[in-house]
Amino acid sequence: MAYGYYSKIEVKATAVSEDQENFPVALTLTDARFGQDGECEGGHVENVDTSGGASTTLTVPADIVVGPNSDGSSNWDHEVVSYSASTGQLEIWFEILGLSSTVNTDCYLAYGDDSVTTSQEDVEGTWSNGYDGVFHLGESTGSTAHDSLGSANGTYEGSLPTSVSGAIGNSQSSDGTGDYIEFGTNDFEYASNSDFAISFWAYLNEYGRIYSKRYLNSGGYNQFRVRGGDPDLVAEIYDGAYRRSSTAVSLDEWLHVHVNRKADGTIELAVNGSIEDSSGSSTAAINTDAAAVLFADSREVAQGDPPVSCEEDLDEVFMMSTARTASWISTSYQNQNAPSPDGDFWTALGAAQSLYVPRPRVTFARMIGFV
Repeated sequence: MAYGYYSKIEVKATAVSEDQENFPVALTLTDARFGQDGECEGGHVENVDTSGGASTTLTVPADIVVGPNSDGSSNWDHEVVSYSASTGQLEIWFEILGLSSTVNTDCYLAYGDDSVTTSQEDVEGTWSNGYDGVFHLGESTGSTAHDSLGSANGTYEGSLPTSVSGAIGNSQSSDGTGDYIEFGTNDFEYASNSDFAISFWAYLNEYGRIYSKRYLNSGGYNQFRVRGGDPDLVAEIYDGAYRRSSTAVSLDEWLHVHVNRKADGTIELAVNGSIEDSSGSSTAAINTDAAAVLFADSREVAQGDPPVSCEEDLDEVFMMSTARTASWISTSYQNQNAPSPDGDFWTALGAAQSLYVPRPRVTFARMIGFV
């Protein structure tokens, strides 16, 4: 492979509270250089692949890679979530192997190689560090909420998918009248005394259900849910009694929410990058006989009752098998809150630099051996 161009961008050290490893980041931009040659004036991407992304049906740039080297070698795993060949619009997530809190971290996008015709993504590899489910929730058609890990796709019900502008790219919007996303009964179950976590963006028009994994029939089952409780956001586990952490939040604004359940039972609730409450505690296993559900109550869904959903938008829902540190939560929020260049997380995007090596000019004198 021989990429023709590269552009440099840096993660600002000031946005990283502690050094991180294997850290997935989002970068969103619209720039003609990333459009397809022949489709976009000034585009340097040569080929697109129509079998990319988590859905394997997304049109993605084939000859774009990202990594620590300007020549496109030693690439990091990446996932393209959305792309326009005609404008150069790009939403890409990639896993940075080492993120520094003391010096800016260099990232290079290399692009423009007409010999590369298939996507260089490793969608699953992008989320190798403790993720159980990754849902960007940008679908506008079909019935599947695609999991970037490919193992826990959800099913849209009611009027979903209803795609609207989200915190990053597009999100799903529920009108509060029976909309929900249902996962498998065995998805997102966790043993007692084990870590797990969930993070997401929510735009609440009212207080109500956000995520739930409850039991259908009592009998040794426990439950976990995150909900709005006017005016509190509540993360709770029921193990015979409710064990909850909560904090007051406002309606009608995007909130980044992260919930940890640590192995010692501590339930940490973070909003917009800061842990606000950790008073709840339960070491119970989360192993219910009802499926996990977004936007509604999983017990109502399992019983076949008309589910009472919440009027809200949800975006970037991540399930994890590890409790994240406070610095991880803060850095993740800093990135997702400012995923575009020249903001609080990224520096400005550098100019396109050519990697083409000109061929030596052969003169007539050199050809006949005089020089």
